[in-house]
Amino acid sequence: MNFEKIIRFAQSLDNSRESLEGIYVHLLDAFRLERPEEHEFQRNGALITFDGHSGAGKDTQIVLLKKHMQETDMYDGYRIVELVQKRNNPFRQVPKYLWAHPEIQLETDCSQLLLTAGRRYFVYHTVLPLLEDPESIIILNRSYLSHVAYHASNMDELPALTALSDFDPNPDLAFVLECDVDTAYSRVIIRSPQKGGVVYKNERPDYIERVKGNFRGLATLVNGLVFVDTSNKPELIAQEISQKVDTHFQKTK
Repeated sequence: MNFEKIIRFAQSLDNSRESLEGIYVHLLDAFRLERPEEHEFQRNGALITFDGHSGAGKDTQIVLLKKHMQETDMYDGYRIVELVQKRNNPFRQVPKYLWAHPEIQLETDCSQLLLTAGRRYFVYHTVLPLLEDPESIIILNRSYLSHVAYHASNMDELPALTALSDFDPNPDLAFVLECDVDTAYSRVIIRSPQKGGVVYKNERPDYIERVKGNFRGLATLVNGLVFVDTSNKPELIAQEISQKVDTHFQKTK
């Protein structure tokens, strides 16, 4: 697989719908994948999303919410599915190669385009088919909003980047986790041995601050975002989130 050739093509494109279609078709062909159907899916299941900056505690809260739902009678008969895009994105090798080789990076960052193409495949191949099942509740670790928040260099870029992902299904509950930057960075440092002691650029305090601000900016463009302060003990935060989820499902029954 010639990753550099794919990246050069992506670097020749802009962040438009036409460019997204172009890189999407190019990636499908390069990875020899069939294009998933993009018909209008019947939405029957429920979707809960978790977003937030590095160190906000998404993984922890997803585990605790899933455990709560599996142990609560209200959710008997439902299939609780946890999804993470990076585990289901066949194209992820390409932006990873780009990030690992700064010598081929240009001033214009094409990683957002590559990640959005991967998300498009993930949504049509995995998420939307699962949502056709009325007994499915999907807990999604990062929606398209994370791609936008991490790649927008300022809030002025948010509308255009958000518009690229109009294929993403609207969640029933959209949690955005946040805490103060010092707390977030201390969590990043604590877990860094799991990644060989590496702290990535997007995990550093200045980047966390930018991402946190971008999520607040997205709240002016996207309705229904539920911000949760995760500075407290994980168990107490989990109770708050579980109560919000329980209340939602009680109302929809």
